[in-house]
Amino acid sequence: MARSNLDKLKKYIDSYIDLPYWSNKLRNGQIIDNGPFGGKGTTAQIREITPSNLKSIDIYRFQKKHKIGIDCSGLTYHLLNYWCKLHTGKSIKTKIIGTEGKFGPKRVNVQMLSSPQNSIKISNLSDIKTADLIVIDQKKHVLFVIEKIKDKIYYVHSSQKTKKTGVHYGTITLTNPDKPLNYQQFSDITKTNIGYQNLFFSNKGDGIYRLISLQSIPRI
Repeated sequence: MARSNLDKLKKYIDSYIDLPYWSNKLRNGQIIDNGPFGGKGTTAQIREITPSNLKSIDIYRFQKKHKIGIDCSGLTYHLLNYWCKLHTGKSIKTKIIGTEGKFGPKRVNVQMLSSPQNSIKISNLSDIKTADLIVIDQKKHVLFVIEKIKDKIYYVHSSQKTKKTGVHYGTITLTNPDKPLNYQQFSDITKTNIGYQNLFFSNKGDGIYRLISLQSIPRI
């Protein structure tokens, strides 16, 4: 059953792959550039507003032009929600407390996902499991862990800083498993050729987090 759920999760993740990155632009706390669903829509919602007769490359161009996409916390929220439903049959909506005590994807960001009211911090890389969150870049970015196989962690995220932008897969090779993530080897690099391991700052709150509500789900 656990493996079947993981396979279902992977298929669901596939439906997000290659979506562009989009996050509403803010100034002084006010939205000044708004895209559909504010970068927090599900893949189904995004498909509904994307013409179905376009070729793959034209779909991406259309979405970029019309500010259709998803940010890292929006993607993570929907994947967490899907994983929770697979195991409990219930939505995660009321289990993640967002800004101002409100709920739903539009109220959630990286800081809230990794806050003590929502998550616990995982200190040992050997303990990492599906649906754990890897928070980097001084709590500005989040990666969703798909699974850990031997010395590799497989993740997915939506990024605007990496050479491959939007939603895509990545890996972390545990070259020094007894040390923090900044000692490991990330497959992702930034547009300025900085390895993602160099964006990990444990003294700034970066780390591996697990939603309190998902603690009881066993490791696969």
